[in-house]
Amino acid sequence: MSASFARVSISDLSVGTFLSSPVFDPSSAGTKLLGKNIRITYQFIERLAARGIESVVVNRRDLAMLKAGTPQGTRRHAEQRDYVRISKSTRATIPIDEQIVAEGFADELKIPITSVEERFGSVSSDRYDHSRMGYSVQRREQQIHRLDESFDDLLKGGGPHEQSLADVCRTSIKSILEDRDMFLCLGLNPFDTDYPTRHSLHVSGIAIAIGMMLGLDETSLSDLGSGCLIHDIGMKQLSRPLHAQRGKLSNDELAELAAHPIFTLDALMRPGVRVSEAARIVAYQVHERCNGSGYPRGRRSGEIHPLAKIAAVADAYVGLVSNRRHRKGLLPYFAIETILHDVAAGCYDAKAVRGLLHAVSMFPIGSFVETNDRQIARVVRANGEAYAQPVIEIWDPRHGQYEPELLNLSRQTSVRIVRAVRGPQVA
Repeated sequence: MSASFARVSISDLSVGTFLSSPVFDPSSAGTKLLGKNIRITYQFIERLAARGIESVVVNRRDLAMLKAGTPQGTRRHAEQRDYVRISKSTRATIPIDEQIVAEGFADELKIPITSVEERFGSVSSDRYDHSRMGYSVQRREQQIHRLDESFDDLLKGGGPHEQSLADVCRTSIKSILEDRDMFLCLGLNPFDTDYPTRHSLHVSGIAIAIGMMLGLDETSLSDLGSGCLIHDIGMKQLSRPLHAQRGKLSNDELAELAAHPIFTLDALMRPGVRVSEAARIVAYQVHERCNGSGYPRGRRSGEIHPLAKIAAVADAYVGLVSNRRHRKGLLPYFAIETILHDVAAGCYDAKAVRGLLHAVSMFPIGSFVETNDRQIARVVRANGEAYAQPVIEIWDPRHGQYEPELLNLSRQTSVRIVRAVRGPQVA
């Protein structure tokens, strides 16, 4: 097989995805199964299964498209998370910790919430522009490559320039203004490669979307997004890749993991690293929780930067839906359910969580759901305060409906979502 192509199981083919190149039969060189720039349908996957074809050959450029915007998690229950507070201090952390203790921050996000419609207009009922989506996926992959190189340079004594981080954030803001639902469809569904850079880019995009829902100004959005982009640089300095560990972490490993925000801050305070103070604090505090249950310091709400409270929600969501070596991620709906449970326990700022719901809905964009008339649908657009009534693509292959129909659930009463499901399964 050419290095330009890769074999993919038909279970990994995503209904609704447009591929830029043809799909081939791996058992018969040159046999084309699907032409280029054609949507993958349930009917196509069903025909492959009927013919006994278990995998296909696709162009490697399309691998990201197959995974982009498609939930990777399958679990319904979150594992218990253990956090460890540590007392380790460094030349970088001491003055910031002293300032936080002495002055603190506003105890809640002082952001006036205006209606989503005032800032973004009414909810669109259009399909995604798939040429724009393909470009966005390619650009995201390029950003990950450049950020990874930049982070490695920082750890060697160089580092990201504030301008380069701001450029990524501006691109996110522009994309959200063009089509926030398409942007979030890509951002809400990470796949498990290039850690921690890919994770951080997803967190940054979601945090910026939340911030825009809440009405943050551009400077605050840039500080928020930049802090999220760099928040896990310290993971690269751990003695072992704990994110890839199989099984539950030991107490010593949890303590080492809890130190990575300190390593991040140390790296960001090196001479020549130009990052705003707010972005540094966001990176340092993204794992703190409003009720004191986070790390590294166990800060409470009044000691956590307002932007870090938004970052915490975005980081928690991406972590919950992401696959890890020791466990699968959650289905997106159950990640939202977990965050709602945790905000009731005081872990998160309620306005930040409300901003997440405004941006992505109870059934996050990209999710598959079942309706009350037993049809399978995919969520494609959030609906502001109508959290449980997003815009969906709905189809019923059992009755010959293979092409999806767009339906805004807030504009009718006969169809409603009854549960979250995995993607359509071929019998």
